[in-house]
Amino acid sequence: MDRDLAAIQAALRALSTSPSLAAGDLNAFRAQALELLRGYEGADIILADLDGRQLVNSFAGPGAPLPSRNIPAEAQLALKSGQPYISGLFKGAVTGRSLISVDVPVFREGRAVYDLSMTFPVDRFAAIFSRQHLSPQWVGTILDRDRVVVARTRDPQRYVGVRRGDSPLMSRIAETGEDTIENTTIDGPPSFASFCRSGESGWTVVINVPKTVIMADIWRWLFWTALGTSILSAAGIGLALKLAQNVEQVIQKQKENEALRDDIERITQHDLKSPLLSLIGGCEYLLDSPDLSAEQTKILAAMEKTGRRMLDSIDIYFNILTIENKKYQVRPAPVDAMHAIGRIWADFKDLSSRKNVNLTVSAHGVAVDSPKQHIIYADETLLFAMLYNLIRNAIEASPDNETIAVALGEADGFEIIAVRNQGSVPEQIRERMFEKYATYGKSAGTGLGAYSARLIAESHGGGVSLDASVAGQTTITVKLRKTAPD
Repeated sequence: MDRDLAAIQAALRALSTSPSLAAGDLNAFRAQALELLRGYEGADIILADLDGRQLVNSFAGPGAPLPSRNIPAEAQLALKSGQPYISGLFKGAVTGRSLISVDVPVFREGRAVYDLSMTFPVDRFAAIFSRQHLSPQWVGTILDRDRVVVARTRDPQRYVGVRRGDSPLMSRIAETGEDTIENTTIDGPPSFASFCRSGESGWTVVINVPKTVIMADIWRWLFWTALGTSILSAAGIGLALKLAQNVEQVIQKQKENEALRDDIERITQHDLKSPLLSLIGGCEYLLDSPDLSAEQTKILAAMEKTGRRMLDSIDIYFNILTIENKKYQVRPAPVDAMHAIGRIWADFKDLSSRKNVNLTVSAHGVAVDSPKQHIIYADETLLFAMLYNLIRNAIEASPDNETIAVALGEADGFEIIAVRNQGSVPEQIRERMFEKYATYGKSAGTGLGAYSARLIAESHGGGVSLDASVAGQTTITVKLRKTAPD
């Protein structure tokens, strides 16, 4: 959903730079807008001033009278400040249809003067669901920021356009960006509802899965899933490591290497991760049972922990292989680094608590004592993976009862992220710290965490360095080339 909305924003930004629009030739601009709409069935493009007076509407003919747009106050504020805006569900002033609008500002001499928007019917989001091939027993719903149903896989004609009332699910969505809770759908049996709220649009995608579906075979299949997953994961990880070590030789010797990499991607993303996720989800559910013995709880917790470690390893190997092969397209977007660090630290709560390791964060040399934003334009997936690896390495390398410091800043056209921990990097490893498979003294280490950080930094036009000049202390500094917002 975010990818679709981002593509529309990019198309509108490109259209906003039209020379015809800059010259005031609205007829030529309208023709360009109609050409763009060939790729967006059922959509229309509107050009209006910031007070809502329409100048061009692709739905109406040239010269047709156009009513004013009812631009919400928050949309006007966003546009005047140079930011795009994604609406909720509304009725079109000209078409009378249920629509969604994506608006971008048009600038003249550094100031927003027009609102350029694309409106499209909600069918576009129903099509997104259809491409996911959800089970018929699952119910998928998209809610706008006002909790109005934009799309629904079951009975859309009944529920699209209806605002969801207060419920435990709506309360939880208001509290956090993503979670899974027990829920009862408005037209179905008790279920588990997994949701994720977009940081870009404020919209939320909810997937409801009936409890009966989840629990039907979980006990019968748990043993075989655990055994099969362990064997398959071990074999797959071994294969991935071997291929990663020999990828350059394979490229030279086999022109068919592309098909082989596609097989690895399929194995990594589906054949390995899907059973692993089933195993982890089953363990989590069973651990909530009050009837487990202490021994059963211990075994299930160990299985869950092992599964998550395997999942982390698979993600690292796959990201490295994809970036090395130049197949990963970096998509810079505004990312709140403070929020990402907070999420990562929460993931390592158990590990940091066992070692009694604390975290401090500073931005531009000032300690941050309360949640604040620090926006970095980067690929969110890669930035999160890099921070995750660096913070985990810092916790593992730190002595007990110490503090890890993360410093954010910028210099010479680069975003700077520095992670410092007590404890020295062994001299045997310092010169090749960021080489593939470089590790020393860590029984479970793969040597891929620092290497992947280097690849990610380089993919953003930057680099990474090690500072071990202070005795008993290690600092990893990442530089990412600053990217101006679109």
